[in-house]
Amino acid sequence: MTHLLVAQINAAGKFAEMSDWELQQPGPSYTIDLLRHVATLHPGDELVLLVGEDSYRQMPQWRESREIAKLCDIAVFGRSCGALAAASCGEKLPPAMLFDFDMPVSATEVRRLAAAGQPISHLVPQSIAAYIESHGLYRV
Repeated sequence: MTHLLVAQINAAGKFAEMSDWELQQPGPSYTIDLLRHVATLHPGDELVLLVGEDSYRQMPQWRESREIAKLCDIAVFGRSCGALAAASCGEKLPPAMLFDFDMPVSATEVRRLAAAGQPISHLVPQSIAAYIESHGLYRV
């Protein structure tokens, strides 16, 4: 599905690249390892880590979390960005660019609809909806 999304982004005149580096690694995969890998591939480039609000709130518990902000900028997409600083559960969150992402549906909702056999093409690109349908993904 990632390949399909990258192809659609590139067809729209933007640039996106997909890597399966994490899948090739033995054992668990950690964000800090991926960032270090990408930094070696693109020395001197500005890296931006895109995360959802829930993931951002959990960052203090991530492996080598303090090093992440040294390797990249962090962009947080949330539905209540104004409340992020207060919602860190007492942990200091790394600096981030906050974007209000008022999307009325979540990945959980897409999976729920797909599992129920309901249409999702109004929520995801058509190529991805077709892939999910043809492979019977998320069916119970």
